[in-house]
Amino acid sequence: ETMTPEELEHQRRNQEILGRLTAPMAGMEYEELSIGAMPAAWTRLKAPHGDRRVILYCHGGGYTSGNLGYSRLAPEHHYPAAVEDAMRAWDYLMYQGYGAENVTVAGDSAGGNLALVLCRRLKAAGRRMPRALLLMSPWTDMTMSGASYRERVESDPMLTPEYIEAVR
Repeated sequence: ETMTPEELEHQRRNQEILGRLTAPMAGMEYEELSIGAMPAAWTRLKAPHGDRRVILYCHGGGYTSGNLGYSRLAPEHHYPAAVEDAMRAWDYLMYQGYGAENVTVAGDSAGGNLALVLCRRLKAAGRRMPRALLLMSPWTDMTMSGASYRERVESDPMLTPEYIEAVR
């Protein structure tokens, strides 16, 4: 069963509220920017430690909701829009002078999937890979055909079969 437009709007509102409640910005600076038509944001320590390292964070939300507005999300913007955006963000960091060895790519849920896909694209293009890859409850099986969807349903705090069925 897929989400109705009303259910999608409800999910987006709830995720936005949850994000505000669970992500205090104490000691951090937050600055929104646009990379082409893609909304993005810098989140920096107010008292930086001096290293020139960065985390490229791909947010979760089933590709249908998440941070920084909804102008580039499904169903309005379907595959490969998110992958193109991730590559655009990677290229932006490279143009800002960050070397691949100074970038950690991270993501949760659908963002974990997006982080993996970005690394596969970089590798296929013969480009340098990030320093590290951090995946939190990554959504790696769009078909839900893997045995873990049945056998380990209680182990994953984020991805339930019902949620995946609704957003995929």
